[in-house]
Amino acid sequence: MQLKEDTVNMSNVLPESTMTTVQNLLDDDDFSDEPAMSPYQNDDNTSDEYYNCLDLFIKGEPKQCLEAMLSCGLLNESQIFQNMDSVELFINACSRVSDLATLGISLQNKIIQLFIYSEILEFVRRNSPAASALALITKLHGNIIRAIGLMRGSRDERYQIIADEKDALIHDIGFHVKKRTNESRRQYNVEMLMLAELYLFDVQIQLEGKKKSPKLYEDLCDKVLQLKSVFDETVLDEKPLSQIILAKLEQKKDSVEKKKSSSRKSLRESTKVLQAIPTPSDEVRDQIKMDNLALSKGAFSSITSHIPQKWLKALTTQKWIYKNMKQLSLVLVVAVILLVKRYRMITKWFGEIPSTLSQLKPAIVEILRLLSSL
Repeated sequence: MQLKEDTVNMSNVLPESTMTTVQNLLDDDDFSDEPAMSPYQNDDNTSDEYYNCLDLFIKGEPKQCLEAMLSCGLLNESQIFQNMDSVELFINACSRVSDLATLGISLQNKIIQLFIYSEILEFVRRNSPAASALALITKLHGNIIRAIGLMRGSRDERYQIIADEKDALIHDIGFHVKKRTNESRRQYNVEMLMLAELYLFDVQIQLEGKKKSPKLYEDLCDKVLQLKSVFDETVLDEKPLSQIILAKLEQKKDSVEKKKSSSRKSLRESTKVLQAIPTPSDEVRDQIKMDNLALSKGAFSSITSHIPQKWLKALTTQKWIYKNMKQLSLVLVVAVILLVKRYRMITKWFGEIPSTLSQLKPAIVEILRLLSSL
């Protein structure tokens, strides 16, 4: 009885707002027997299909994993954006494929659609876990750039997509540069470097065709606040991130200079060798000419040794023909004239044959009659 009275008195002491708060807690879904449904929770069939695809990825078969995701419908936009795990598996599997062009045409088209024309980037920014957000964003941008390489659209469309990807990269680089002050992990530094290199090397140099130059990094620092100071202070393998990037941007220039210097060095050495060779005297030059003449005669003798002696004798005895070509030409002209005259005589004789036959025709007819009468 005393306990009941105390309880009543305590209820009178507690304020009404406190009692309402306790009641709200009791009515909250977190205290209910049934678990609350996650906004990205799948049904049992989808869950089984996802784990089958995940098993292929774990076995080191990213192509088969992507093919399975395509065949079971996990890559449909209405399905994939219902589960962050499916999006992450898709991004990781594409990153493991060294060349996306080796995939089937249907799968390539689906990759282009999801990475370029869908809201996958915004979805990952909103829903990726904080611990792996930068790593996943870096992989996603790498896949977007490779998907642009698969495009077969117009030049204007491609130019606009590249411009959009540059803006997205600058946004993410700036966001994670500001977050860098709270991070000290080595892996975070590596991912920061990879994200900046995607913008410099994969987009500007590979897609846009720009030449390597430190100015590309300077322009990026102008677009992203605090990037220069953070990359100068952030050390990876005992080198600042800025030094690593600048070394890669200057690598081609250094190799060209080394090649030019080596060629100039070899040219100088060749010149020295030529200058070291002594100039021959006049006597030596005359001797060289005689030797060359002897060699040419010997070569002629070796060639004529294969010709029959009768031919050589005929050629040497009839040398007058070659020395008196004018006389030979005259003889040929006279011979041609005689032949023409003889030809006219022959043609004239053949022209008289018909008249001769007509004169002999009566005598021939008379002889034939006599022969027939006998």
